[in-house]
Amino acid sequence: MKFLSRRARNFARIAATHSFVWWVAVFFQERETLPARNSFSLASSSPDGVNMPTTREIAYRHSDMLEDMRRLSLSILVLMCLVSLCSQLGSAQSAKVAVTPTEISADLGTCSALITVTGSDSKPTYGAKVTTHIQYGLFGVKKLDLEAYTGEDGQVKITNLPNLLKKPMYIYIVKDDKQEIEEFKPEVHCRATFNVQLR
Repeated sequence: MKFLSRRARNFARIAATHSFVWWVAVFFQERETLPARNSFSLASSSPDGVNMPTTREIAYRHSDMLEDMRRLSLSILVLMCLVSLCSQLGSAQSAKVAVTPTEISADLGTCSALITVTGSDSKPTYGAKVTTHIQYGLFGVKKLDLEAYTGEDGQVKITNLPNLLKKPMYIYIVKDDKQEIEEFKPEVHCRATFNVQLR
């Protein structure tokens, strides 16, 4: 959704730029095609025989320029408001989307383990493989293997883990040629959190 919001804002900016150029082109085209108000015999001649603009002619020109400036200013204001509105909508939409970690359930108890994986740059690592092997039951003869991959937030949450382990439980985090191992101890932290940095 963030990617879509960025694309929407970029599209709005491009559209606003093109619209602005189009309005400027229309503005000058209209200026060229407007009937000249000074085509009426309003000019007066100077003693040297050169036509000089009259006061009325100058007033017409000034009025035309002000009207065109008002139109152009209004168009720019509308376009700026549209761009601002699109940006705010995109930001609000991104803020409303809550990223939840990838979850897998062991269905063996009430404990959990939240693993957050980051790279050497301290940014969330996408697509890191998280696996664990659980031995439970009488003498730990029963076995359960779980596997999941981190999402864009670099997280995996293993839920419903056993409250008591017969044998140690290790969580393996692998990405490319990098690996880290964490031990889950429910008797110490039933709802454990692991921050793993792959270097």
